[in-house]
Amino acid sequence: MKLTVIIPVHNVEQYLERCLRSVLSQTLQDMEVICIDDASGDNSPIILEKFRKIDPRIKVIRVKKTGQGDIRNMGIDMARGMFTGFVDADDHIHPRMFEKLYSAAMRHNSHIAFCHTCCFRRGKQVPYAYFDREQEALTRHHNTGEPITASAISTYLPYITTVCWNKIYRTSFLRAHHIRFASGVLHEDVPFFFKAILNARSIVPVREGLYFYSAAREGSSTHQRMHQDDTLPRILDQTRKELATQLKDPAINRQFNLFVTWQLLSYIHGVMHQKRISRQKKRQLFHTTRDHFLRMTPIPTELLSFDERWQVKIIRRGKVKWLRARTLIDSLKYQCRKMLTPKDP
Repeated sequence: MKLTVIIPVHNVEQYLERCLRSVLSQTLQDMEVICIDDASGDNSPIILEKFRKIDPRIKVIRVKKTGQGDIRNMGIDMARGMFTGFVDADDHIHPRMFEKLYSAAMRHNSHIAFCHTCCFRRGKQVPYAYFDREQEALTRHHNTGEPITASAISTYLPYITTVCWNKIYRTSFLRAHHIRFASGVLHEDVPFFFKAILNARSIVPVREGLYFYSAAREGSSTHQRMHQDDTLPRILDQTRKELATQLKDPAINRQFNLFVTWQLLSYIHGVMHQKRISRQKKRQLFHTTRDHFLRMTPIPTELLSFDERWQVKIIRRGKVKWLRARTLIDSLKYQCRKMLTPKDP
């Protein structure tokens, strides 16, 4: 079997049918689809059962309150395909996505193949800085379909998105290096990504937007929880410890620190934007972020924008009021843009 596709499912009845149809209509037909339902309380189990009866390639597993990381690890253990891929149940994919990724990985004998991601909101494609940065970096440094070799990976380390679902991985490679998702936490894909990318023989990019990410659920409880505790700083610390050997290479350490800087800036802005978090909690999470910046050396400031350098500076100096004011200005700008943007008919 060429491919195993793993789909975690939890209360996504509004999107699940679209997702399953996009996976089952792939031009690469030699695959199995493992859907793992994590105690859904809506009609998701009914939809899964309907599709299981239609297509024998679908397997439905039901678990109780497990979490994304454990579910994906379970799927890896069950996978029979030469490659393993992931799709989130509220997203969908281009009909040829897996065929193109599989062909590229086989042609170059690569451990990982990945494509670009397109972000959709209310049925329209919209810019999304996290995904767009990857495309811009590859266009600037690697505007070909050739693989990125292990010796060249440090150049691209902070730019390739850490998400697992726009990629396929050789299943034997994941098992040989015991590459697993973090268990029971958010941001579970960060250590998985770095362990995979830094152990891979080569990574081949398919320079097309073939994965369609839905921004509609960004107000979900999961996205809100991402900015209500110190999970991200802890996951980054855990990842740093697990990569201690690779990070002895100054080039890799420098690029990893660039990635961490971008992640922490995004995280602390998310914290400051959250209305549900008390001012005392925000201050606590600010100082958690500050401690991380103070411990991190070197911070490659020459690769940051002027605004990013300024933010790192005020965080390291403990100027929480300045950051709060900056966040308020950003929020007002966003509200103004929202008011001026025509609504869908």
